[in-house]
Amino acid sequence: MRKVSISQDLLRSLYVDERLTTNQIAEKLGFCQGTIWKRLHEYKIKPRLSYVPAGLTKEQLKKWYVSQKLSIKKFTFWIFKCVNYEKILYYN
Repeated sequence: MRKVSISQDLLRSLYVDERLTTNQIAEKLGFCQGTIWKRLHEYKIKPRLSYVPAGLTKEQLKKWYVSQKLSIKKFTFWIFKCVNYEKILYYN
């Protein structure tokens, strides 16, 4: 089996800078999604978490949750209200 060549710079640009999903990258480059996952791991590019809205850090979420003292349900509603819904990206 041959190893598929995807440059680290290209993968980092598509995944980190352009915020494409692994599925979108695979379709764009003509590889399977598993190959993209393997290269992300190989290049030590951290995966995005599926439950954290793009542009928000864990620290920000924790600070807001603690300072607002909201239930999970109310906190989730508040986050979606504060963040532009179209910009929320979910990892596959």
